[in-house]
Formats: sequence, structure tokens, C-alpha cells
Amino acid sequence: MTAVSTITPHLKNLRCPDALRGLKSWLTWRYEADPKRPEGKPRKVPYYAGGGRRRGVQGSVDDRERMVTFDEACAAAARKGFAGVGLALMPELGIVALDFDRCVGPEGLRPDVEALVVGTYAEYSPS
Repeated sequence: MTAVSTITPHLKNLRCPDALRGLKSWLTWRYEADPKRPEGKPRKVPYYAGGGRRRGVQGSVDDRERMVTFDEACAAAARKGFAGVGLALMPELGIVALDFDRCVGPEGLRPDVEALVVGTYAEYSPS
């Protein structure tokens, strides 16, 4: 598969909470075409900052050893022309993640979703 697009200048200015920054649970990702998805929508495919697509058993010893800190992931993604970075949620991190689809429209964020995320760390995913 080939990369669909890359948006790297912003990676040098990405921010995340200090509590997440030093966790060695970060990966890079890039968009890749997926002919099986509706309208050719690309997938966000994870890669290790040191190289190679994330494969195998997620959370295995090998998988965990290849993850890096936020700053390392951002630097690798910018250097390699990847589109972004992501946190691999491991049970021991104690982090709960919620994913809301189609919740931002012309008038902004849906009020019910906003009520759920107020006071938390939240981000807008490009996908």
C-alpha cells in the first residue's frame, strides 16, 4: 500500500498532557489507501517510530519494546513524512478512551458529546 497523503509540519507543534508525554506507548501513523473501504477512504496505519509497520500481537513484549515517548514519535513522524502519532492504549496505563464518530458538524461539536468530554483531555481526530 502507498501513503495517500502526509501532513508533517504540524508535528513539531503537537501538544499533549504532560502525564501522557513520557509514556513509552506512542506510535506513528500514516494514511494508506484501502480499496475495501467505502469511497476509497484511507486507513490510519500504525508504524513504530524506529521503523516497520505495527504487526503481530499488540501488547506483546516485542510490541512494547518498540514504542517510544510522545516527543520521539513526533520527531520520527515528521522526519519520515508520516501524518501523525498515536497512543497505544495498554491496560496498565489506566486510560479510558472514548471515540465519537460524526459528532462535529457545521454548528460545531454536538452538545451531548461536549457534555461528556468537558473537563477531560480530548482531541479531534483527522479521520
